[in-house]
Amino acid sequence: MDHWTVISSLISALFGGALWNYMGKRLNAEHQIKKLDYETEGVLLGNLIERVSKLESLLTASSEEKEAMRFQISELTVQVTELKVEIKFLREENTRLREANQSI
Repeated sequence: MDHWTVISSLISALFGGALWNYMGKRLNAEHQIKKLDYETEGVLLGNLIERVSKLESLLTASSEEKEAMRFQISELTVQVTELKVEIKFLREENTRLREANQSI
């Protein structure tokens, strides 16, 4: 056997083993990164779902409050209209009574 063949075989074996270790560690690191990415994505997704449900409940509460205020405004409008009519009749009655009092 030639010396160069033996030397190249030894170098190939040493560098092949080192390359195999490097590739194994690199593959393991990439796997860990993907695992962390999936875990982070799961946490973020859970947070988003929680935030969306909170926003939906706030929107529902706001909608119900808005509807209650509309009903209250409607009732107050009716009451104001009734008071305007009553004031009109009281003024007319007051004017009639003053005229009747002056004629006595």
